[in-house]
Amino acid sequence: MDNNGAIGKGRKRCREQEAGDTAAIDRLSSLPDPILCHVLSFLDTKSVVQTSVLSQRWRSTWKHISVLNFTRDSFKRFLVFAIHVLKFLCGRHPGNIQKLSYVDDGASWKQQHSIVFDKVLAYASTCDVQHLSIDFGEASEFKQHKRCSDLFYEVLGCKLKTLELRYVTLDSELGAAGFRMLTTLIVECCFLFSEQEEEEKVLDPFSKFPCLKHLVLYDSIPLQKCLDAEKRGLKINGPHLLSLKLSCVEFPSVEVYAPKLERFVLWHDVQYLTLSNLTLPSLDHADIWVCDEHDFVKDNKELVHQQFMTLFQGLHNAKSLKLYWATVEVLKDFCGVLEEQPSPFKRLKSLISEADRVPYKLVNYFLKGSSGERPTPSAIPAPRLIAVWALAAAEVILPLHGDDNFSRQVSQNRTPP
Repeated sequence: MDNNGAIGKGRKRCREQEAGDTAAIDRLSSLPDPILCHVLSFLDTKSVVQTSVLSQRWRSTWKHISVLNFTRDSFKRFLVFAIHVLKFLCGRHPGNIQKLSYVDDGASWKQQHSIVFDKVLAYASTCDVQHLSIDFGEASEFKQHKRCSDLFYEVLGCKLKTLELRYVTLDSELGAAGFRMLTTLIVECCFLFSEQEEEEKVLDPFSKFPCLKHLVLYDSIPLQKCLDAEKRGLKINGPHLLSLKLSCVEFPSVEVYAPKLERFVLWHDVQYLTLSNLTLPSLDHADIWVCDEHDFVKDNKELVHQQFMTLFQGLHNAKSLKLYWATVEVLKDFCGVLEEQPSPFKRLKSLISEADRVPYKLVNYFLKGSSGERPTPSAIPAPRLIAVWALAAAEVILPLHGDDNFSRQVSQNRTPP
């Protein structure tokens, strides 16, 4: 009897566990289609199709998703990847695409790669894709992707609003492709080139985007530099730009004209700090991260000083300025020179830094151009002088040289002790 009772209890627990598992599956499968499609949007298309074997409820769910992530990494051979892409596009129900991501980071680029990529872009053009992301991988060679800029004409009729490009060679006339509704453009690790032989030595690839509001340029260089040909500068002409991020953009000169720009982010090595002209009359906030990884300042101190002066003059309308620790470390070599020069920041209301210690002379340079009565050093100790002056002219959120307790209170409470 005892054995039979134990067996009966064991079977009961198994039935309860199976019922619990079934209930869990039923709860997931009973979710509305929009929620299921949202969950599937975080997976690549190979994994999405594999969910069709879970149950009858999931058999055709993949055909209705609006976020397509084609990833070459999921397949050992390109031929299998190509067959998957073509079958997926044929099996999917017609409907708009919210986002399409295409990642092919193979080391070689052959004709069959172009054929599949053409099919994807042609399909995207018929589905009014709003967000397009293309990534050809770090291993790809830039010469193999020259014609990629021509393929963008396939999506002229769509309602594309966001475009992300990684490891792609772009024609400087990309804006002429007709992205009339594009508002966000992210260009990462790309090459920019121009086949036109003109006297003009400045590339101006973004002026023909009528609605562009957000632009990110990361680690992009002119193709002429790679081919040891004539170098060209870069001009960013964005009449409607609201935010701009530049990171490791290796051009001999960079000009920015953005009358409506509100936020500017700069992540650069000091040796590539080649901003020659900044026209930003509506600038509200600027983030500056400039490092010196190759000891460039040591042998080029005068050049670096001039580059910083050009940068600060271009940012003079900023109301808020954030200096990262790397920037502070570079500027420490110029504290004495900066203190003797007038500050261009007339509208500065907030100065923020994540550095552990910021020299008083450096803070003094940024704040002395702001409106407000400046206390004399003889009347107030140096740390308190900065705080009183900051409250009169601008908000300071940073640790200061001097009294550590005082610095901590300014950082946390934003008020003097």
